[in-house]
Amino acid sequence: VTDGLCGRQVSANTPIPVQTTGSSCNKPGLVDFYGYSRSSANVGYEQARTAILYFIQDVAGSVAFVVTFGRRGHGSRLKAGLIIDSPDLTNTSIGFLLRDDASGPNVNDATGQPCNNHDTECWHWSPTRGFGQARMAAGAQFTDGMVFG
Repeated sequence: VTDGLCGRQVSANTPIPVQTTGSSCNKPGLVDFYGYSRSSANVGYEQARTAILYFIQDVAGSVAFVVTFGRRGHGSRLKAGLIIDSPDLTNTSIGFLLRDDASGPNVNDATGQPCNNHDTECWHWSPTRGFGQARMAAGAQFTDGMVFG
């Protein structure tokens, strides 16, 4: 994690805490792992013009799906969409934990309205249906992505 968890440098084998605390943060470890700062992810896995998708787990066993698009400072300009369709996630507390840049509408409701009417970014999750969509757009010098869990 290039920017560290709450400012602490960590290695690839450092367990992800349930909650990180420090002078500058107090947030779930799964969110802090993304290292969001300066409008970009700072995990260390980011690559120019590339999408990276993986799962992470904290010490309590909670799992999150992480997506990063592009690499800060490398002119990525990527756009991507993701559909999550999982009836097993119906009526759970699962949802978007972090939205890189957090622009565009963020809808968590039962309507199941898709992101079709949005040109750039949109975040939709229906916990009653176990269905959601994310539309992401990385800027010329920044990343985009999410943590879903």
